[in-house]
Amino acid sequence: MFKYTREAVLVMLEDIKRYARIFKIGSLIFTSAYFVYALVMQTGNVIANIILASLFIAYTIFDLATHKAEIRTAKKIVRRSYTWLKLSVKAFTLGSMIYGIYTASTNVSAISIILATLMIILWVLQIFLELLVEIIEDKKELLIDAFAKDVEDIKKPITAVTNVFRKVSGKEVEEPKPLTKSLMKI
Repeated sequence: MFKYTREAVLVMLEDIKRYARIFKIGSLIFTSAYFVYALVMQTGNVIANIILASLFIAYTIFDLATHKAEIRTAKKIVRRSYTWLKLSVKAFTLGSMIYGIYTASTNVSAISIILATLMIILWVLQIFLELLVEIIEDKKELLIDAFAKDVEDIKKPITAVTNVFRKVSGKEVEEPKPLTKSLMKI
């Protein structure tokens, strides 16, 4: 049941993975160019840029080295650590920027205040999205198991009729699947 739907979803997921890979490569190129520019021209907070650039290089090397490897737990831990370290350094740069605006309160342009506000909003949005991703990743198995159990419940009358015909013809009867560990927690 749902054979064509399942295949269509798999095709769409492969397309999304391909586009995500293209976006990731473009993002790597853009981020590398930004850090080269920021470090050469010494714009912004140089110490924060050095820390972010070194984190970026270390994570990129790890990501490229383990691209084909099946070590999901290590990848998840490294990715989460990288993300939270990056957000922490960004919080430091936002704090120093706000302090700079505060100390230069007589000489601040409107665009500086608008950009600072936008940066704060985007930083809070990044934290919110990262928390949302972590929650969804942790509950992914539960969601998949619940969907499979709901589909099984929908198919129950059809399975019952099919099992009657199988008993009459002497074939093996399809047994209902037991609840998984994640569904037992509900």
